[in-house]
Amino acid sequence: MSDALDLSGTDSAQAWTLLQQKFAAAAPGEALEILISGDAGGLLREMQKSHWGAFDWAPLEEVSGQGRYWVRKLDKPSQKRRLNEFLTSDHRRCDSVFTTLEEKAAAGDKEGTRLHFQRFERGMHRHFKMEEDLFFPAFEARTGMTRGPTMVMRMEHTTPSSPQSPPNRVVRSPL
Repeated sequence: MSDALDLSGTDSAQAWTLLQQKFAAAAPGEALEILISGDAGGLLREMQKSHWGAFDWAPLEEVSGQGRYWVRKLDKPSQKRRLNEFLTSDHRRCDSVFTTLEEKAAAGDKEGTRLHFQRFERGMHRHFKMEEDLFFPAFEARTGMTRGPTMVMRMEHTTPSSPQSPPNRVVRSPL
């Protein structure tokens, strides 16, 4: 991922122009980080209007009214993306954050580990919520299966990670 595109000191028109330029220059599959002050909703709605089916996005963190977002240009834009394609892409994003988290923990980088642990935790909660609120009910309504794979996945969503895992040990160790 490249350096963050800081849009926090710009008005909405300038922010939109800068994001458009950065997105146009991005290679397919490339992920961008953007920093935005205040509500990012307007900017993301503009992206959806002009680039529907061409990108994924996720919130990474919010601190003192400033948000950091992940935006990835899709390899193949599609006007009709299926839910499973989106969830697969989001799984890969979470896996990537977790890989970085493990690397930071293995290197003993406590601050990097904390940052990526928070990003991973936030991303997983968001992902679980999408599955449980959207995907699982749709799957169950269509198949009639309520005690099958969705039940197993719901149980997996409530299983806490081991406090002895390297990332957890680094994050929870005293300074």
